Amino acid sequence: MQFQMSCKSPGDETAFESRTEEILTRLSSYPCEVQVVLALAVFALEYEECSSQLSKKSTTLKRQDAVVELNNLVNQALQVIEHILELEKLISGDRDSEPKLARVVMDTPFNAYWSIITLVACATELSLLTGDEDIELYDLSHFSQKMGFILNKLEGQLAVCQQEKEEAKAKEKFWELIRTAPPEITEVFQRLVLFEHKAYPQPPIISVDPTNKKVFNINVLEGKRVLFYISSLDNVSDQDISCLKEVYERIEKHNKCVIVWIPVVEDWTEGGEEQFKEWRSKMPWYAVQYFSPPAIGYLEQRWNFKGNPMVVVMNQKGRVVLTGNIINLIRMQATEAITTRHSFCTNHARYGTTAAAVEVLKSLTCPQQSTNTDATPVLLNGSNEQVNIDIELKWKGLFLLLSDVGIEDCYTSYLKPVYEGIRKYPSNRIVWVPVVEQWNQDKEKQLEMSRLKMPWYTLKWVSTKAAIEYMKKEWKYKGKPAVVVMTREGMVKNKNAFPMIKDRGMDAFPFFE
Repeated sequence: MQFQMSCKSPGDETAFESRTEEILTRLSSYPCEVQVVLALAVFALEYEECSSQLSKKSTTLKRQDAVVELNNLVNQALQVIEHILELEKLISGDRDSEPKLARVVMDTPFNAYWSIITLVACATELSLLTGDEDIELYDLSHFSQKMGFILNKLEGQLAVCQQEKEEAKAKEKFWELIRTAPPEITEVFQRLVLFEHKAYPQPPIISVDPTNKKVFNINVLEGKRVLFYISSLDNVSDQDISCLKEVYERIEKHNKCVIVWIPVVEDWTEGGEEQFKEWRSKMPWYAVQYFSPPAIGYLEQRWNFKGNPMVVVMNQKGRVVLTGNIINLIRMQATEAITTRHSFCTNHARYGTTAAAVEVLKSLTCPQQSTNTDATPVLLNGSNEQVNIDIELKWKGLFLLLSDVGIEDCYTSYLKPVYEGIRKYPSNRIVWVPVVEQWNQDKEKQLEMSRLKMPWYTLKWVSTKAAIEYMKKEWKYKGKPAVVVMTREGMVKNKNAFPMIKDRGMDAFPFFE
């Protein structure tokens, strides 16, 4: 290899390529990064042998300039090789888990080739400079330009990879903090909303009001629920702000809940800053700026944030109790459907122990305009006994049977095997929610007759126009019997499972689309 590297081939620069190919053939069993290290080791031996003669032979100005050019090129090659090794070390073990990092090393064979051929050229030039013959020296400017180009590219790739690694560490730390968070709203809020890491130079900032003069104190959240209004900067609307202002004015009186706007922005630009200030000036509640990327990922994975505005409610223990399409419920019903005892703005002590699915059901079916804290929808079991809705449906996945009171027997027949089947799964319940636009005595009688054929729960409630509109718009209810499948967290997984139930029965459990 030493002979191939320093062999003099006067007037034939293509020999660099052939000798490099010979070296690479000898080293073909090694990875690219090992090849450049071995080539560098051979060059170092050659350089060490010739360095003492170099100063003696460089008596003319032309040769002195050639030595300077040679040393500069050697330094460039050393930097390129160093960067190749740094990159390899940086992405070691992460090729599969970090695709962006894996793509970077696709250039390694190219970079290794040019590093080795440059060392071959330098070794040959070194031999010529220290030889006795007066041979024309090679023009190494082409190699210098190539090394400069590769070096600049590698420096950029290194910066990207280092940032990727830091962000991966930040993401890992974030999820660990969330996983180990104590069941306190202040702790969960601190870890979710105010997460900081050196990977992100701009830490999150919370403004208390539009003036931005007050300093946020996390202790104000103790014992309170938090309503998160989540959106991008482009899809905030004056309508949403107006509806939320009604909620805000109502909950301010109780001092049991706060509203926090989280604008999801991955890259804050000057234009984005101005948009934020403009919308912020219209909101009397808290707002977060520079929400961290790991936290954005959390919203997308755990809260199913897809870019459209959404509302998530967290209780005093930092547990999500309302999510999904609650924003649409707020838009249609303003404060009345969401600010009763059954949601987040009153002083009911049991709220923190109930799960999201039952809270969504209660928010939808509670009588509007009611200020009576006992105005809970009546839940009847299969024996026609009134039972506590919070206790019976607490932390349960719900199969909501929506229909008119005159439901046909075939639909209840389809559902009965499912009822028997889910007895093995105590975390699920079937609830009949009769949808009636106008109640009268005939409807009441039909309700009782249909109820006798059902062994599952029945929810007796005052069907409101807004709630029915919500079912039609969000759950695509069109009057025909439908089974809405809702997880215990309140996420709708199937807007009508009846076709699945009819065709496959319990084999289709849990009936997710």
